[in-house]
Amino acid sequence: MKPIHTSVRRSSIVVGLLTIACGSGFETELDSEIGTMSAALSSSAVYEVKGVHSNKCMDIDGASTQNGANVQIWSCLGNGAQQFKFEDMGGGWYRIRNVNSGKCLDVYNWSTSAGGDVRQWDCHTGNNQQWTVEESGGQYHFINRHSGKALDVAGWSTSDGGNIQQWDWLNNNTQKFYVTQVGGGGGGGGGGGNGDAVGILADHGFNYARIRVLPAPPGNYGLHQDQNYVVEVCKTARSHGMKVLLDFFYSNWWADPQQQNIPHGWSGSSDDISYHTWQVLNAMKNASGCGLPDMVQIGNEVNSGMLWPAGQITWNPNNFSNFVARANVGYDTVKGFSSSIKVMIHYAGAKGNGFDAPWWYGAYMSAGGKVDVFGLSYYPMWHGPISNVVNALNSLSSRGKDMYIVETATHFTTSPAGYSSGYPQTKQGQYNYLYDLTNQVKNINRFKGIFYWGATWAQTDQWLDAPAWTDDTWARALFDSPSGSTATLNMAADAMLNAGGLSVRGVDVSEARYAQQHGVIYAD
Repeated sequence: MKPIHTSVRRSSIVVGLLTIACGSGFETELDSEIGTMSAALSSSAVYEVKGVHSNKCMDIDGASTQNGANVQIWSCLGNGAQQFKFEDMGGGWYRIRNVNSGKCLDVYNWSTSAGGDVRQWDCHTGNNQQWTVEESGGQYHFINRHSGKALDVAGWSTSDGGNIQQWDWLNNNTQKFYVTQVGGGGGGGGGGGNGDAVGILADHGFNYARIRVLPAPPGNYGLHQDQNYVVEVCKTARSHGMKVLLDFFYSNWWADPQQQNIPHGWSGSSDDISYHTWQVLNAMKNASGCGLPDMVQIGNEVNSGMLWPAGQITWNPNNFSNFVARANVGYDTVKGFSSSIKVMIHYAGAKGNGFDAPWWYGAYMSAGGKVDVFGLSYYPMWHGPISNVVNALNSLSSRGKDMYIVETATHFTTSPAGYSSGYPQTKQGQYNYLYDLTNQVKNINRFKGIFYWGATWAQTDQWLDAPAWTDDTWARALFDSPSGSTATLNMAADAMLNAGGLSVRGVDVSEARYAQQHGVIYAD
């Protein structure tokens, strides 16, 4: 961490009446005697704000992302709920935006009274969200443009949860703060800033965010992605110029070739699928800053169907009909929102020299299954050499559909589970794998892009509620995972961009928001 640098302008001594022009057209006179200097804050940097009296950090209550959430003090945790950007509004006024929620400090209900509450709210250009930032002796205070009152810790509190409000400027230590830069400010084009995993990845050329959604996730084993969570991640991705791929699990647990459990309270009927799909898409459509996804997966790794046993594919003889009926309902529900949304059916694997996937898609389509794009999971430690997925894609290209590798990953350090991919388990080995994969698939007819899975699965000791023996994913992330430090981006994040030739460079960011809320600080 490094202290911010203040402006070289000479401080001005203000004696007697300090007059502050207020946006509502009146002036407020403050009796004060202070020596101050306007602070030059970088709009692309990220800052921690700590009370001089309390020695606690400004914090959004409960790491909330909702309008009206309270601004308070709390023991410093170093997470996104305690990190802020100062956005220069011109004329010496700043808007203070929380990194985690993307919302701004707001004098609630446009109060001009001492004791008026300060909360977070959708950012706008009103004067009740604009503040002066003044420095004296390394300590900072903030005066609101609308009310002319100072940011203040109520009642001289030093307790977690102490309220932050506005009050008449008194020049005391409950109205003074240390402001320390903890990330960002170094360029990067997209303005992601340290702490914001999605922004960092966007700065490195990732242009498509994949997000899973579950009807009622259990809250452990990395599964937290309900409808509201997904909307907020979508907003973050959109703010960094990324497209969105929404991955419907239709399960409250991991959905893959070994398990496709019906959610509690569901029968596995087509009505369940239609209602849940409509509900999530409607929420995204109506959420400012999100909107409908660009692409949707109906099910995740549906090799043997989904919603078992109701929508399970049976073998010997092969019967896709129960699965196709349900997948088609999902497809039609998506298209009811917009015909331009591409619908993906997702198959895991490229075994048998890569010919299992083309056979499976052929059987699905022959049974009447609807699909716009094919999506494959390909992991070298489980599915063999890159030549297997190349064979699969070359064979599938004749079916007239765009194609993606929608999941892939390999290790940057020794696999805790003992997996091997044929590449060294080092950061250079991880880079070489992703670079080689890109080069070998990018020129295949109708191949569009690669999505990296588990990219932000870092520092799991801070957020993953699961036995340690179950967690091999952290060793495949695109961020290093030293406990107690920042999670720093690995060189492999640049591999797809450096190899060139892909219109879609995707990344699954499903767990990033939850990890940030629980103390992980991502860094470039």
